[in-house]
Order: sequence, then structure tokens, then C-alpha cells
Amino acid sequence: HIFQGWQGCRLQENREEARKELQLARLSGRWYYGMNLGQSYEISKNQGEWCFSEELAGRKCSCTLRIVGNWVHGDLVDEKGEEVGLIRLRRTTGNSVVSNLKIPGS
Repeated sequence: HIFQGWQGCRLQENREEARKELQLARLSGRWYYGMNLGQSYEISKNQGEWCFSEELAGRKCSCTLRIVGNWVHGDLVDEKGEEVGLIRLRRTTGNSVVSNLKIPGS
């Protein structure tokens, strides 16, 4: 009985990991926004971690992504390691993503 319980628990963990991986994979790619879609960010998997990268006001920013409820969050830093803000993203219906950037102190 203990072995069966452990198997069931492991199966549930695998399902949860698969759900999280799918949530992140659905965000994968380059996403365009802004006036005339002139700005973009990219979400990709690098060495087993999901990453966000974007150039903001001439600063190259990036972060590792994590799932928080229905959103994907990341703590953005620039190439000097300075905090830029918190990015959060969520895939919506169709071929679009909702993204928000919270600047430190706001």
C-alpha cells in the first residue's frame, strides 16, 4: 500500500510539472508590441530554465521565469545586474500575451 501511495503522489507531481512546462512553452517565442509593433521580447528555454529577454530604453534586460498562479513572473535585471522591475506574463486566447512591468518603488 505504501508503494501505491508513493506512485500516486509521484504521478501527481509529474502532471503538475507537465502543466507548468506547457504553461511556459505556450509563451515561447518572440512577442511584438508597441507602436507599429516596433518593440519585442523573447521567451526561450536555456539550459533547462525558461528565460525572458528584452531591450528597454537601451538596456538589455533578462530574467529567469517562474509560475505564480495563472501568471509567469520574473525579476528583471539589466546587463549590469541592476534591478529593472517585475515582469509578469500570461497567454490569452488567440495568439496574444498579456504582459505587465512593475518598476521598483511603484
